[in-house]
Amino acid sequence: MESTVYILQEDQELSKDTTDLKLIVLAGMGGTLIEWYDFFVYGILATILAPKFYKADTPEGALIIWLSAFAVGYVVKPIGALLFGHLGDKYGRKVSFIATLSIMGLATFLMGCLPTYDHIGVAAGYILFVLRLIQGIAHGGEYGAAAVYIGEHSPKGKRGYYTGFIQFTPSLGMALSLLVTIICNLAMGQEQFSNWGWRIPFLLSIFLVAVSLYIRFKLDESPIYEKAVEEGRHSKTPLMNTFCKWENLKRILTAFFGCCVGIGVAFYTISFYALFYLQTTLHYDNVAAWSVLCAAVGLATPFGFYFAHLSDIYGRKRFMVIGLALSVVSWYPIFVALRALGPYEDPTAAILVKSASYNPYLSSFLIFLTVAFCAIAYGPIGAFMVELFPTPVRYTSLSVPYHTAGVISGATPLIAVSLTAKTGNLYAGLWFPLIMVTFSVLFIVFFSPETYLVDIEELGNSVKPVNQLFTSDFTETTETIIDE
Repeated sequence: MESTVYILQEDQELSKDTTDLKLIVLAGMGGTLIEWYDFFVYGILATILAPKFYKADTPEGALIIWLSAFAVGYVVKPIGALLFGHLGDKYGRKVSFIATLSIMGLATFLMGCLPTYDHIGVAAGYILFVLRLIQGIAHGGEYGAAAVYIGEHSPKGKRGYYTGFIQFTPSLGMALSLLVTIICNLAMGQEQFSNWGWRIPFLLSIFLVAVSLYIRFKLDESPIYEKAVEEGRHSKTPLMNTFCKWENLKRILTAFFGCCVGIGVAFYTISFYALFYLQTTLHYDNVAAWSVLCAAVGLATPFGFYFAHLSDIYGRKRFMVIGLALSVVSWYPIFVALRALGPYEDPTAAILVKSASYNPYLSSFLIFLTVAFCAIAYGPIGAFMVELFPTPVRYTSLSVPYHTAGVISGATPLIAVSLTAKTGNLYAGLWFPLIMVTFSVLFIVFFSPETYLVDIEELGNSVKPVNQLFTSDFTETTETIIDE
């Protein structure tokens, strides 16, 4: 078979598609916001719902089982990445864009309708487990769909800016889920919320899904993908071209070990593990812990978008390194400082009376720092990965490392809580994330390429030769990965 050689031309502008870019960004944000909202509601309510669905000798045991089901959702995400990535690369981005949102929205709604252990016994836990599997598979295709769809519509020089809108949806989704949970808890009281009110945050997600689906049905296909189809450059076998070409596989490994593992572990350390640290280690009650975390995340939310925008000017790589390095050096002293802020006999009451024995403002500020540092690194990765892979296999190649790394990052709360429980050391939960994030920092510094000058349209069906992959200049002749 003959191979075609494509040349990158930096000065060629991205073709404009006829769909309003603001609507495209809104559609992408809506889906990823729902994705993160769903997962955060599940995690936030862990200490309340774990004993309702799983019976164990101790509350900690039930929590660990609950977190295991949480981690399972991440284990199946790579399956969703393969499935929807294949559909998106072969049949179009829009097909997967709609399918992922529909499936994950339905699974979350059904979680809110699910009977508990007291009603149907162990079947409750098994059904929840199945819904988590379905939700995780759908989530496996959502981020890739949004990042590729927005990235391929974005004008040259503003890809970080526009993909940055989906990069701050994790923080926005966490803040929204915390806010909804706090309001429901305060409105009906802790007893009623624990009995049945916990269902409301799950059920409310259906309205977000309906609005986002309406927008997505109105969108056009990606112009870069359409051009590839017209020129016969789209892949008819995306999975084969993704994994059976060493040139592309090496890029997948670069994304996995570089940005995906480190940033994923960092994010779940400063979100779920921080929450469980407040609740189980420092004995905050639920409203106090939610309020502290909500304030911190709300303040830090714009950071991801801001640094995504800056990466259009200064490059993606440096901000990923800076954000992760700041996380590594700051976590231990910050968690020690949180422990030193006690005592914690009644944190919620202390907030209301502004007791000197409890400082919710300083606690929020400390957690804000951890979220902000992570956001510096997380902001540019959407654009980075869109620019790393060629058009014919971009969706599959982006989604697979992102969600395979999610298996590790999704297990971070489980590993951290288990280490703390096993050792009795309050800070043992930080060992695993510190090791993983440090490794990612070193990998990015020495191996990851800089991509912000790449013309993704002219990447076509080509990738850089293996011996040039880790250079900073992506404007050289490239070799094909698609056999014509």
